[in-house]
Amino acid sequence: MVIGSAPADLHAMKWAEIPVPGDFCDAPGLVHFDDIGESRANSRTRGQVHLHRGDGPVYGDLDGDGEDEAALTVSCNNGSDTGAGDLIEGSVVFTRLGGQLISIGTLTPQHNPPEAGNCTRIGKVELTPQRITVEELWYRQTDSTCCPTGKATTVWTREGDRLVPGPPRITS
Repeated sequence: MVIGSAPADLHAMKWAEIPVPGDFCDAPGLVHFDDIGESRANSRTRGQVHLHRGDGPVYGDLDGDGEDEAALTVSCNNGSDTGAGDLIEGSVVFTRLGGQLISIGTLTPQHNPPEAGNCTRIGKVELTPQRITVEELWYRQTDSTCCPTGKATTVWTREGDRLVPGPPRITS
């Protein structure tokens, strides 16, 4: 999905001004954030939601062309100020193509144990040639909403125009 124009180096992008596809929260179109990185939208499956943009992207050369791609973490909640209101987190991956900023997909947690009751969080995201490694922080039944203690890792690959997850591997 074309987002808009992009500088030759994505490190120079003004990320605070960049909208992101709302698909991670089933919100149609692009989500535009305010000055503090927040927005509201109508999710097709969750109703009115509150969206948040992370502090800044992580960079890495996913396609091995010597130019970095970027991954920006985003989240969706029901409007409450507690961890129990969090619905989903994701990380939108961007590249530059022909002077345009392109979203090539959204990474979402692949380990979501239903007994946990809270959404799995995105931890560290690492972009390396031909793969994206995502740390997922998931809740055990005994965890409080502040502090997931489970960890899993999912390795994503780019297949054509799609990002494809491998199976999650529980690491703790």
